[in-house]
Amino acid sequence: MYVLFESIIDEGYAGIGNFYGYGDHLDEVAAHVLAAAQTEGFIDPRMAEAYFVEPDYEMPDDLVTLSEHVQWSPTRYVFPIADYKNALVLPTGITHAT
Repeated sequence: MYVLFESIIDEGYAGIGNFYGYGDHLDEVAAHVLAAAQTEGFIDPRMAEAYFVEPDYEMPDDLVTLSEHVQWSPTRYVFPIADYKNALVLPTGITHAT
């Protein structure tokens, strides 16, 4: 499953990270990816998007294995933001998924 997380990267900056997680259910995958995102320095990460990838999906070449359940692309997309706590907030329990 592909999972996109957004989070604070540093004071005044937020970022987006691309993760691929493995598990039987979305909540299991989300828990694995959340733990990995925090380990990689994402502060207060929020799941922004999630979708299942087909078995024949060609995975990106730059993936790094973080655990038996998570891989990620180490490229971070960072942008300045004045108030992360009040930006990019979806209602609790809502994420874009296909």
